[in-house]
Parts: sequence; C-alpha cells; structure tokens
Amino acid sequence: MPFTGFIAVISLTPSGTFTEAMGLSLLIVTTSPGGSLSNWIASLFNADLTLSVTMTSINTLLSSFLLPINLLLYTHLSYGVAGGESGSNVINNLEWGGLFISIGVVVSGILAGLAASYKFGSPKFHRRSNKFGSAMGTILCTYSLMISSGSDSAWYAQSWQFYVGMTLPPALGLGLANVIGCILKLESPERVTISIECSIQNVAIAATASLNMFDDQIDRDQALAVAIAYGIISMFLAVCYSFVSWKVGWTKAPADENFCVILTKTYEVDDDMEKQHASESTGGDECFDHLEENLTTADK
Repeated sequence: MPFTGFIAVISLTPSGTFTEAMGLSLLIVTTSPGGSLSNWIASLFNADLTLSVTMTSINTLLSSFLLPINLLLYTHLSYGVAGGESGSNVINNLEWGGLFISIGVVVSGILAGLAASYKFGSPKFHRRSNKFGSAMGTILCTYSLMISSGSDSAWYAQSWQFYVGMTLPPALGLGLANVIGCILKLESPERVTISIECSIQNVAIAATASLNMFDDQIDRDQALAVAIAYGIISMFLAVCYSFVSWKVGWTKAPADENFCVILTKTYEVDDDMEKQHASESTGGDECFDHLEENLTTADK
C-alpha cells in the first residue's frame, strides 16, 4: 500500500492536481495500518472476521515502527529528492505526535476488545458485540460523510484526477491481494478478508495528522479532503467486492439468503458453535462405541 500511494503522488503532482498537502496526506493514509472499517465490512458480509481482527491487530502493532519508516522513505522519494526547499518543508511538516496518538487509540481499542472477548467469551456476547460493532460502524461512516469544510477544498469539490488518485491505491491493493490469495489457494472467506484488509487503511490517522500538521486552513482542508475521499472510495470498493464475493459463494453466508438477513446475522459464530457441537457429539459417540465394544467383549 505505501508503494501504491507513492505511485499516485508522483503521477499526479506534476499535473498540478495534487498539492503538497494532498500528497503528504495520501502518503500518511497508505502507510497507516488497516482500520476497524475493514473488520466491520468483514463482519457485515460474513467473511473471516477472526482473521480480519487478527490482521488489523498485528498490522496496527507493527505500524508503531513501520509507519514512520515508510512515511519518511516515501515522503523523501516524493518530495525530498528533487523538491529542494519546498520538499524539506513537506518533510518538516510531519507531526509524529498526532500520528502516534491515533495509533495508540486504535491499539487500546483492540486490546480492550480482546480482553472483553476473553472474559465474556460466550456466543451470546459475541452476537451482541457483533451487532453493536455494526451499528457503531454505520454511525462512523455516516459521520465521515457529513464532515465537510464547505470550502473549494472539500472532498466533493475536486477534479477527476484527484478521484483517480484516491481510487488507485485501494483498487490495486484489492486486486493484488485477491490474485495472491488465489495463487496460494486460500479458503474463499480468507481470501475475501485479506483483500478487504489490503484495500482499507485507517484514515483517522491521516485526518488527525491533517488537523495538526498545517497552520494554513486551505492546506488543512486539502489534506483532510484526501483522508475523507480515500475512506469513502475504499469503503465503496470493498463493499462492492464483498457483495460480489457473497453472491458467488466466497463468504460464509449462503449466496441465496436474503440480503438484509446476511447483514444482520453472523454466520461465523453459528459455524463455530456447530463445529463445537459436532466435536462434542463425535466425542460422545466415540465413548459410546468404546463402551459398547467393552460390553461385547465382556459378554464373550
């Protein structure tokens, strides 16, 4: 993902459609870890939610040191090599405090969720948590769509080149992850989950950084426009991909089930319960067969 963001920045910057504030914001987005939005989409469409949360958790923990490394590298390649004094100003605008605070909030949420799952590990708690998380995800998406500065730099008032640049990184991440998953012969729900994870980043980190890095209101609005537009476009692509995956039978939800039903029902918890029940039933049958064999031997 960092490389796809770098390609988008160097492709659009010479045309004048991408300001330095926009380019820096896009690099922050693409070097950020996956966000909770990917968990929400995986949950809604019944992909492998456990794998999704695991990937987000590991990715977020690793980002505490990989994010600054990738961000410094690609910012230097994009602006520092030939940017002269202007490029140095872009690099100096990096606000590490805001970035690490955002990462800390995400990590805290993940750890709290893991602790709650460990302490209240019943299927009933999992179902309620799943519904609560889906509701909060809906509220988060609605709130993000409503955010707007109302200026000419708003996310909905950009040129078509801007939206091409916002579409390129998540589209490439989604497509490449799906192809690699097919080559590795992963299970379909796992392949869907990995593809979603590789297309959605934590735009909250870039949004927070945008508010802290720039003093000029126009630069701040432009940087924030990138975070919002990227979040909307990547979510749209992931939802479309997840819908198609469900209809072709790649998720855990039946392809012929009602759409509203699969959005509100978690098949992953049900599958786990069925497997556990089957395991217990198998164990009981084996004990019964063993007991019957012993009784037959005793009669003989």
